[in-house]
Amino acid sequence: MKITQSDKKGLGTSGWRADSAEALEECVAQIMQDRPSEYDAKRITSWLNEVEAMMQREVMRITDDSTLVQYDWTDPTDRAKDLLIPVPYDAACYLTYVFAQMDKMHNEAALYNNEMQMFNNGYSQYRDWE
Repeated sequence: MKITQSDKKGLGTSGWRADSAEALEECVAQIMQDRPSEYDAKRITSWLNEVEAMMQREVMRITDDSTLVQYDWTDPTDRAKDLLIPVPYDAACYLTYVFAQMDKMHNEAALYNNEMQMFNNGYSQYRDWE
């Protein structure tokens, strides 16, 4: 998988980009549209928080967990916040990770492994860029 920047939508049919003040809300909406499931916005946000925490620890080198940025879906202010990983790495990191977690919950090992490989590739490219 190669991550490139474009004005066009990317990552298959997923075209979400973290470039607006509604990034968290847009990301959750895109996930729910692309992969309808029993998981609500609060659960999806918790998976997005896992990616955010991983990035903050590994890339930003934050060691105090109490200072990590985490989002609360029930807080309208948080829903309007930008996620931390920028274009063009956002979709490859956030969407594939959440899709992988959904696959894991459904015991879909092959799908989970494929999504995690795409996530790892995208996240690795983001870390190398950062």
